[in-house]
Amino acid sequence: MSQIPVRPAATSGIDSDTLSVRAVAAIEPSSELLDRALAGWERFLGTFETTSDE
Repeated sequence: MSQIPVRPAATSGIDSDTLSVRAVAAIEPSSELLDRALAGWERFLGTFETTSDE
């Protein structure tokens, strides 16, 4: 599993004495992950039987 890159949260207007360690995750899925998700979604949709419009 790959590590999620993080960057420190903005601290403007926050007292540094009361500030705990905080981080905002920059989550950006890779193009490979998006391609795999799309292929899985298409396989899932293919499992449904189509109904005839009678």
